[in-house]
Amino acid sequence: MRYRPVSAKRPVSHSGFTLIELLVVIAIIAILAAILFPVFAKAREKARQSSCLNNQRQIAVAILMWAQDHDEMLPDSSNVWPEINVDRNILMCPTKGKKVANAYIYNNWCSSKSLGEIEEPTDTMLTADGQHAATTSPLTFDNVGYTFFDVDLRHSNKAVATYVDGHVAISDTLYESFAFVEDFSSFVNGTGNTLDFVNGALINDWTARVGTLWKVQRFNNNMMLVRETDFPNIWDNLGKAHDQPVGQATHIELSFNCTLSGNYATALIWFADASQNGYGLYVTFVNYNYIRIAKLRNSTTGFGTIPGWPDQWGEQYPTPPAEAVQCGLQNTDTIVYHLRLEPDGGNVKATAWYTGSKGFNEYFGDKSYTNPALTWTDDGTTFGSAISLGSLTHIGVTAQNAGSSAIARIDNVRAMAW
Repeated sequence: MRYRPVSAKRPVSHSGFTLIELLVVIAIIAILAAILFPVFAKAREKARQSSCLNNQRQIAVAILMWAQDHDEMLPDSSNVWPEINVDRNILMCPTKGKKVANAYIYNNWCSSKSLGEIEEPTDTMLTADGQHAATTSPLTFDNVGYTFFDVDLRHSNKAVATYVDGHVAISDTLYESFAFVEDFSSFVNGTGNTLDFVNGALINDWTARVGTLWKVQRFNNNMMLVRETDFPNIWDNLGKAHDQPVGQATHIELSFNCTLSGNYATALIWFADASQNGYGLYVTFVNYNYIRIAKLRNSTTGFGTIPGWPDQWGEQYPTPPAEAVQCGLQNTDTIVYHLRLEPDGGNVKATAWYTGSKGFNEYFGDKSYTNPALTWTDDGTTFGSAISLGSLTHIGVTAQNAGSSAIARIDNVRAMAW
């Protein structure tokens, strides 16, 4: 009998990963996931954003077509949504999902306004992503924007918005669209451009101490507020409650146009509480334009009366104090002045800057919030404690004409809160 030789068994080869190799692979996958998942999320959000842009573009077209059919008058905010009657799918933002019937708001400032009276259609918001969204019918819910806090920054901390000229954009600074603006054009009464006071109360809800000292004049093609006569007391002021939600805001900003013609022409515009206390900008012309930050404190009297605070800024024919900053050479330039107030710990930080002077840029250059003309922090050591921003519910305006050749003209007073 023959036997087949038994061969020796070959060792079995194992080709699996070692533990270290497996951990390395897992780490690489985790790193790639960490890198790619945000990219995918951004891509998805970009797609949602594009859909939202398209939705609001169609809504804006519908609103503007409605206006063309109604003598160029924009819809009233109380019935804008049923009036334009767009497909309900257009009212849904993909970021909010189908549970929100109408994800957009209509700017209440545009309500029943004529297209012709909107001076800056490219900067005036018409619709935006809104917080006023509900699961109820879009035809019964008030999807209207009254303040910046009604805007929903849901697209990567930005909001899609349309504007009165029809264009659509994405932005994080829509608070400008809800600014309180007084351009004084509606104050002319047809009898020599004088302001229409009745028992000390001015139209448009302004209150004045001596109404006969104010008028509106045309200057550089704009209607501007001016003092009617020279009068030695600068505190013949105007005051009006603005509609900005300062109680919710962390920043409030005041801006205004001012033209100072002739030595000692002076103006003071400020954020105020109901008793005229607050922060503002004091501008004067003494050979050159000067600007300074003002704090007004300790008055207990409302607008329409002489303030109770001391004459702390030397308004009567002032020589520019040390803390004033020169901001212009020509006394016919209309300069746009800005003051931003924001909390700084328990203090209030004030930042002032100016833009728009056409005669001095080669010497000084326009300023900005990041490159300001002045900053000052109220730490409570100047004229008492810092004033709460939430109490600054009014705008105060006053000016002094030192003779017929020294005139302060004021226009486009704006207040914003966000």
